[in-house]
Amino acid sequence: MGWRNAALCTMVMYGFWTFFASKSTPVYGAKVSCFMQVMGYVVLLAVMGFGRADIAKITRPAFIYGVIATVLAVGGTYMLFYAVGIAPKQAAIITVIAEGYPLITALLIHFMVQPLLPRQWAGIFLMVGGMVLVNLRDS
Repeated sequence: MGWRNAALCTMVMYGFWTFFASKSTPVYGAKVSCFMQVMGYVVLLAVMGFGRADIAKITRPAFIYGVIATVLAVGGTYMLFYAVGIAPKQAAIITVIAEGYPLITALLIHFMVQPLLPRQWAGIFLMVGGMVLVNLRDS
């Protein structure tokens, strides 16, 4: 599988994930929905890592990264579930706002790794413009 197919699979999976969040959170609440999400991660990681020799070679920096990534992922997941829980009819708009995280990633890459090209900035501005258009209300 190439990177484009993997990215498309990610898009579809995230789409279903946020759809299920919009259905489960009003029923179970943000905390329970987030807990179910985390338990799904634990089961998936256990299945993926079971019997793998490279898992035993985890270094301290890799472990610290894993802890930070987990805290951020669980925190972001909880915030998504919380937002959908208090406004389930706005799930589509909440998802568009939440999925604007590539803007944060692009800014971090630009300032911490390498400057972005003008065409890359154009793509980012188009994404932000799309988010604005989706969130505009009819007057």
